[in-house]
Amino acid sequence: MDKKKLIVILIAVILVAAAAAVVIALLLNSKPQVGQFDLAEYRTEIEAFPSDEDIGPVKDAKDLLEKAEKVLKKVFGDTVDDEKPYSVSYDEKNGAWLVSGKPGPGEGGEAHIIVENSGKVLAVWHEK
Repeated sequence: MDKKKLIVILIAVILVAAAAAVVIALLLNSKPQVGQFDLAEYRTEIEAFPSDEDIGPVKDAKDLLEKAEKVLKKVFGDTVDDEKPYSVSYDEKNGAWLVSGKPGPGEGGEAHIIVENSGKVLAVWHEK
C-alpha cells in the first residue's frame, strides 16, 4: 500500500472516530425539550386524579422524567414504555411540571403526571 492511500485511510478513521465521539456525547448529554403549560387548566384532572406520591425535589427535566416514569409504571405498568418519548412542559409561575406520553398502539391514549418542584405529585391519569 502506498503512502497516500495509508494517509487517506488514517484520516478517514480519525474522522469516523471523531464523529462517533460527538454522537455519543450528544446522546449522553441530551436534555429533554421543555414546553410550557398552565397549571390552572388542569384543575379538573388534579381534583379527579389526585396522588399521594412524592418523588423528591425535581432538579431538571431529565431528573423529572426518570422519577415520573417510575410513578407512571407503578400506576399503569410497563405499557407506558410504548408512549415514549414523553413530552415535558413547565409552569414557571406555579413551579409545576407536566409529563405526557404519546398515544400508544391499539386503543391509544396517553399517560399524564403533574409534579410540583418539591416532588409532590398532584395528579396521575390516563386518557383513552
